[in-house]
Amino acid sequence: MKKYLLLLLCLFSCSKPKENLSLTPLILVSVEPYVSMVQEIAGDAVIARCVLPSYVDPHNWEAKHKDLESYDKATLWFTIGEGFESPLLKKLKSINPHIKSIPLFQTFERISSCCDHHHDHSHAHNESGFDTHFWLDPILDIKQAKVICDTLSRLIPEKALMFEENYFHLKEKLTHMDETFSKSLKPLRNKILVTSHGAYTYFCKRYNIKQLVIEPSEGKEPRPKDLTLLVNELNKEHSQILGIFTQPQHSNKAAKILANALSVKVYSVDPYKKNYLETMVLLETYLTAANESTHH
Repeated sequence: MKKYLLLLLCLFSCSKPKENLSLTPLILVSVEPYVSMVQEIAGDAVIARCVLPSYVDPHNWEAKHKDLESYDKATLWFTIGEGFESPLLKKLKSINPHIKSIPLFQTFERISSCCDHHHDHSHAHNESGFDTHFWLDPILDIKQAKVICDTLSRLIPEKALMFEENYFHLKEKLTHMDETFSKSLKPLRNKILVTSHGAYTYFCKRYNIKQLVIEPSEGKEPRPKDLTLLVNELNKEHSQILGIFTQPQHSNKAAKILANALSVKVYSVDPYKKNYLETMVLLETYLTAANESTHH
């Protein structure tokens, strides 16, 4: 009898967390860095889940019907204006009509993605025609974190104080990061970051660095003629080049050809990595190191 009671007790205690888990609001985000941002503010008060699979190009991804199954219980979705969001949200609302979409860019101006090689903007195609890589700017992160904090406070008012405190700590961290970067990256003003894909638009704009994008348009490889022109153009500004930056979601073939032709170092950074704070620190570390090596 004792064994039987113990077994029942064990089963009851084991099933309890699952019941609690099912009551925890499911929050969707479009790319992995926002899983981290939501968790920093909400802790375990919500479950944050990214809709985008790992290592796919978000600008060319389309959700399949099986992707919807995991999101039918989601309460809200923090969106960034990616092209896949609108059709996916439409499908999602057919099985989950109560889900709300909250744009994270509602408190700042976005940068147009319709620019050419010579501008410090990206070619990232999305539904709205705006660049969407704004999680790599500490100041814009503060604004987005506030949207998350306020939204979650309305959703779970009894946890609002905790969300506010966590937001404040994150804001302090991001403010300190921006102050540090503003000093360390000041000598890099108007120098050139060459990248296979324009993920650093907002970071470069914040710290006055020029971003030169290799791909002529989203997901397209430059032709040999384009590469020759790029090599000739960059040779004239060779001393200003900080390095060539590649990322795992995109083809880096042209980047490696350019690096060999120009004898420039290649740096690999994954801008979609969950720990966006770590990504920004890595970016700053590579850029300052690259700048120092060009002066020796």
